[in-house]
Amino acid sequence: MAHRNRWKAGQSSEPSSPRGMRRNHGWEKPGGAHDMDTMKAQIARAKAKTGEIEAAFKNASFQPRAAAYTILINQCGRAKEWEKALEVFEVMKKAGIQPNTITYSTLITACGNSGQWRKAIEVYKWMKDASVQPNTITYSALISACERGKQTNRALELFEEMTAANVEVDAICYSALISTCEKGGLQEKAFELLDEMQRNDFEVSSLTYTSLLSSCIDTGNVDKAVELFLSMQMSGCEVTTPACNSLIAVFNRAGMCLQALHVFEEMQKANIEPDLTTYNQILSCCQKCGHWRGALDVWGKMQYAGVQPTSATCSACVGACIRGGQLAKAQEVLQRMRQSGVQVDMETMQSLAIAQANAAVPGPTFG
Repeated sequence: MAHRNRWKAGQSSEPSSPRGMRRNHGWEKPGGAHDMDTMKAQIARAKAKTGEIEAAFKNASFQPRAAAYTILINQCGRAKEWEKALEVFEVMKKAGIQPNTITYSTLITACGNSGQWRKAIEVYKWMKDASVQPNTITYSALISACERGKQTNRALELFEEMTAANVEVDAICYSALISTCEKGGLQEKAFELLDEMQRNDFEVSSLTYTSLLSSCIDTGNVDKAVELFLSMQMSGCEVTTPACNSLIAVFNRAGMCLQALHVFEEMQKANIEPDLTTYNQILSCCQKCGHWRGALDVWGKMQYAGVQPTSATCSACVGACIRGGQLAKAQEVLQRMRQSGVQVDMETMQSLAIAQANAAVPGPTFG
């Protein structure tokens, strides 16, 4: 399988129209493409539940076929206008045109993209009642809808139904199900699905790897996080800033400051641009380890990159200086942060004040 260059920017694979749909817009007479463009514009302007969508079809100069209705449902779905998508579907049925597998799948996608997982499941029931057979696209759309709705058990049930019916599982379906399991706290099941996906020679996306890396933060599973990151690199998958941030966060939580700093250094060598999350995680590591020189160096790089610091940035940087016994540096950082407009929290100021007070108190004398 051909893989993308490791550092090459990812390209969207999202289709501009339903899969399986050709340029022919499904009008009864030649020259219908112009009418389709007009209809698209009318549907885009129409408001849901006002009768405007049905009126647009009644006033059309040509009678659309199933393909045209499906394209219009897809248009509504991409705009996250699921109610309008449903109205187009209802008009289609009133016109005596039977929706096919692509039409139902497109409507399920439209509902799922709008966060309407219940409605997506309802449309699937309509599909079964109409004896229309679901395919890979249908199940992928359903599982993706459940992912957005955090319906882990439903997604797994659909996956079992899909495999029992011998419907081919694609990379989109695997990725959505892995993400669903990760969000639902089923980390081992997510890893199991990743292994299955790799055995079947599917390309794993950066997003899927990052999702699994994120799950290692809460569990503190350093070994698994490193294994995933190495697998991501070896597969030729694009290594992204969020993926690096997740690995740094795992090291941070485990108190592995040097390993986190190593990832940060490798990011810069590979021209992966750090973001605010990256800088704050590294500064947090430096704070835990009292690595004040490292904290000041990271803050300097942050300023050079033009990344605006936050109160968390200030707290970590000042904390690293305090822990490293550099109270003058801590005071300087705090003042410069305030001058740059950073809202310094009370806890940071109190920590510095306490450290300064303790440093000013002479130790006990004996004898």
